[in-house]
Amino acid sequence: TQYKFIAKLLGGNQRVLDVNCGEGVGSFVLQAECGKVVAIDKNPKNISIAAQNMTDRNIFYNYVDLNDIHILRNSLYDGIVYSAINQDSSLNHEILGSLMKLAKDDGLFFFRLNNKEAGHYLSEIFTHVFCFSVVREAILAGQLSHADSYLFVTH
Repeated sequence: TQYKFIAKLLGGNQRVLDVNCGEGVGSFVLQAECGKVVAIDKNPKNISIAAQNMTDRNIFYNYVDLNDIHILRNSLYDGIVYSAINQDSSLNHEILGSLMKLAKDDGLFFFRLNNKEAGHYLSEIFTHVFCFSVVREAILAGQLSHADSYLFVTH
């Protein structure tokens, strides 16, 4: 449901980067609503499974280690969905800085965290950090629009 929510917030005709895509189920959901998805994962087995099971001509699966994220710098994205595996290995300033350079000026970041404490770590880096439930409530209440540029953290 988080991917569906993120896809609806981004809207159609968007270019989305799905970082740590796993076996590609979320990428498939994003593509159905948004348009084009570049899905990356550091595990070649995940990319192989995703490419076999989630076939679509508008999803591009790539093996990319997060330490080499700069190789994607030739493209800018309307949305970046970053599924952080854990705080220690996947949430560091260098990787986050590289990801930020891949977003358009009005692009949206969505961080899916397995560890709720990681939200505190992110709040030290970014000025505006919202968890998934707060964002959902704000949108339903009409307090937050698609055009707002914030970092969204989903649990």
